[in-house]
Amino acid sequence: MAGFGFQGLVAERIEGVSSGIKKGIFAFVLGIFDALFRYRITDVSVELEDGEVKGMIYNMNAGIGKYCGGGMKMAPDAIDDDGLFDITIVREISKAEVIINIPGLFSGNFLKHKKVSRHRKKSMTIKSTPYLPVECDGEVLGYGDVHLQIIEKCIRVVVP
Repeated sequence: MAGFGFQGLVAERIEGVSSGIKKGIFAFVLGIFDALFRYRITDVSVELEDGEVKGMIYNMNAGIGKYCGGGMKMAPDAIDDDGLFDITIVREISKAEVIINIPGLFSGNFLKHKKVSRHRKKSMTIKSTPYLPVECDGEVLGYGDVHLQIIEKCIRVVVP
C-alpha cells in the first residue's frame, strides 16, 4: 500500500515521534494526532486511465492488498493478483471527521463516507502543488509527483 497526503505525513511523523516505540498502534495514534495538526489539504490532480480527479484532496492510497498499518482495511475489496490497484481518494474533510472515522480505518467502514471515492485501475499519476508527502509500506519516500503502474506477471511465486 502506498499513501499520499495525510497518510504520507503520518508515516513521516511516526518516524519523528516514535523513538523507542518504533512499532505498534501507540506510535500510529501519536503519528495521526501529530500529523492532524500539521497537514494542509492540497490541490491535486489524479490522472486515471478513464479520466481525472481534481480538487482539494486530504488523502489517497493505492495498493493491491486489503490491509496496511497493522490492520487498517484501506482497501477491503482488493484482490492481490487481479492486475489492478485499489485506489481510495478522500476529498477535503475536517479534523473532527478524521478523528470520528479512525475506527472505520480498521473495519473498512470509512469507505462509506460521502467524501471518499474508490477506483480500480492499472495506473495512476498524481500531481500536486505543493507536493504531497509519499509513503510506501510505512516507509517515507519523500515529496513529489508520482506515477504508479501495475506490471503484470513480473514476480513468480512458487507454492507447494
